[in-house]
Amino acid sequence: MSIKTDDKCLLKMRFPKAYINNNTLMFNSEEDYKTALEEGVFFVKIPETMDVKPGIMFSQNFYKDKNNSSDDPYRGFNTLSYDDSILGYSDRHDQVEQVQLELSRWNKYFPSELDTLLKNMNKLGLLVVENIFRKLGIADKYWDVITGGAAKDTALQYCIFNHYRSKIQNIGITKHKDSGFITVLYSPEPGLEAFTQNQWVPIDPEPGYFTINLGHAFEVLTSKLPLRVQAVDHHVKQIVKNTNEPDRYSFGTYIGPRFDMNLYQYENNNLLFYQTFLEFQQLKAKQMGYEFHPKVKVT
Repeated sequence: MSIKTDDKCLLKMRFPKAYINNNTLMFNSEEDYKTALEEGVFFVKIPETMDVKPGIMFSQNFYKDKNNSSDDPYRGFNTLSYDDSILGYSDRHDQVEQVQLELSRWNKYFPSELDTLLKNMNKLGLLVVENIFRKLGIADKYWDVITGGAAKDTALQYCIFNHYRSKIQNIGITKHKDSGFITVLYSPEPGLEAFTQNQWVPIDPEPGYFTINLGHAFEVLTSKLPLRVQAVDHHVKQIVKNTNEPDRYSFGTYIGPRFDMNLYQYENNNLLFYQTFLEFQQLKAKQMGYEFHPKVKVT
């Protein structure tokens, strides 16, 4: 890991790069692998067979009114009700507005080429998670219990589309750790930053790569292991654009536990109960000052 400072003494870091070869997550060195887990963020090369253009199209249009143009299937998603989803559209107090939908809803709401892209990103995310489980010695007999059956698409697996509104004078996205195991993010412009060594560090985009954020559930799971995952604490800084510049966007897929599941720690080849994921999420929402998911039924 190379570290340097610029004139403003802002820490600069080289976050590791990886690629997939024969379903195996490959880094250039063991040190890079270790750094990726300790920092909770790294890059994975986008497979040549994966076309990200539908995701870009949706990110740049979902908040616009329909107008019978060629991009019309990607517009108008900020006014739908999403009655069959616990997620949907959200207009947050920071710069970002979002569409988030569970995997089982993608083929209903999205054009087929976007559905295909998101499912391929979800598969890549699951492959990364399973490779890290194997690397850390987490027995595969526990994987379904830990993830809620992510390999069977029964975990909380959803997409995230972000549109950053420069006219809003606020942070892009407030500081947080993603709650689940992994987020596979397509983020082509600067703005994403990690909080490490007591300061903010730019996660400068790598063309041709997804940014991988490891999440809080992963941190909890591995907290008693010799080599632990540290979830990346991150934000998106305030984005300022000229009036003739397109807005910043990003999109990704998330894999995490369901709200009806438990979180576990792994030690001595056993799973130890930590907390229900519902309680975990409610506490996080309170700490961040956000309303807990209004569509999640709390019993």
